[in-house]
Amino acid sequence: MSRPPRFIAPLLATLLLSGCAGDKAADAGVVTDDTGGGADDTADSEEPVVLKGDGFGLYSATGKMMAWHNIDYVIDTTADASQTVGDATAFTALADFDGDGLEDLWQVPAESATITVYMANGAGWTDPPDFEIVTDLSKTLNWFTGDFNGDSLDDVGQINTNNGRLLVYPNAVGYFDPDAKVPSDAPFDLRAQLFTGDLDGDGADELASLLDGVISVWDMDDGALVEPALFEVTVPGAVLAAVALDINDDGFAELGIWTGSTLTLYPNQAGAGFDLNTPTSILFGQSGTPFAGGFN
Repeated sequence: MSRPPRFIAPLLATLLLSGCAGDKAADAGVVTDDTGGGADDTADSEEPVVLKGDGFGLYSATGKMMAWHNIDYVIDTTADASQTVGDATAFTALADFDGDGLEDLWQVPAESATITVYMANGAGWTDPPDFEIVTDLSKTLNWFTGDFNGDSLDDVGQINTNNGRLLVYPNAVGYFDPDAKVPSDAPFDLRAQLFTGDLDGDGADELASLLDGVISVWDMDDGALVEPALFEVTVPGAVLAAVALDINDDGFAELGIWTGSTLTLYPNQAGAGFDLNTPTSILFGQSGTPFAGGFN
């Protein structure tokens, strides 16, 4: 989920997760470029490559997660990392479980209501997973994640397949309390693809849908959907999926359109919509379900 720089995670997260997901590393987010030096080069002379802004990831049908890092605000197609992790048949999302700014791998296995969480450690995802959280989520495809209250912890939401209504469960780090779930009355078209990100720069995620080439964005008030939509845009060209990712780290997530082999980015106009006249396309030549967020 895309958002501006994280606040300090709540004490509860620290107590529950200390020693659980491994050392987050004080230098996480910095990799060393040792590809071009002479024989006299030493570790002290190597130039750090700083990873800034959200990156882009694909999860393949074989369970391989590929992540392309954002280096100096540019997604570099040569700076990729990969890991085979999780269950390729499970419903999958990337979301920050503990508020450390790294996107963890969340999965709900088919015919299950349990969220399995593989924690991010700055270099990949823990395997086996750190958490298996039993919830009262319906066994359905229509679920999504995002930080809807600005506490830096990603919550989980679901669309009721019977009536299209929204339910959001706040994240209590290790528990999603069914008694604390937030309902919304507005029905959704079940054909819509849902994604989230901080699209208006308020420090919390908005809910967006892609349906018949139209992107609609709604504000979420502590998990409750606010009508009418903040804005709608019709995206030109072929669209397979959409993601929100803050490329330039300014707090306003850009719109990413995935065609199946190319990611096209549309600039965010300070929360008022997207600039469809100046797209930037990045060729990956890969396939999979797209995700975006802080991988390092």
